[in-house]
Amino acid sequence: MTVVTFDTYAVVKELMSVGFTDMQAEVVTRIVRQSQDVDLSALATKTDLQVGLAALRNELQVGLAALRNELQVGLAVAKSNLAETKSGLEKSLAETRAGLEKSLAETKAGLEKSLVATKAGLEKSLAETKADILKWMLGAIGMQTVVILGAVLTLARLGPR
Repeated sequence: MTVVTFDTYAVVKELMSVGFTDMQAEVVTRIVRQSQDVDLSALATKTDLQVGLAALRNELQVGLAALRNELQVGLAVAKSNLAETKSGLEKSLAETRAGLEKSLAETKAGLEKSLVATKAGLEKSLAETKADILKWMLGAIGMQTVVILGAVLTLARLGPR
């Protein structure tokens, strides 16, 4: 603790010379003396502040380095998770694609089978229609032949006699 000398008698004399009473001068002197008795060792010096600032800077640098490391670890974990998610999505996409291709092939086969059946049905129906047309044509030709022969016979009977 730094000690400063203070001549209380000289201060009291000077205060009384400017009009203070003896009692007032002693009170003022006592208050000034008590204010000097404060322990200044608890106050921070410039060196204390510089040391504290250096320690604070060091703590901040250590904290920033730890935070940087945590962020890098977190980033690595996020990248790993992203890669796993991407892999899972690619696998799911491949499975979906395979399922769709299988479903498309089954649908195509079903449509081809249905088309073949429809074609066969149409061909059968066409053949039946042809047979019906042929029957009707032969019947009509036969009928016309009978009518023509009947007309010729009739004309031959009626003819030059």
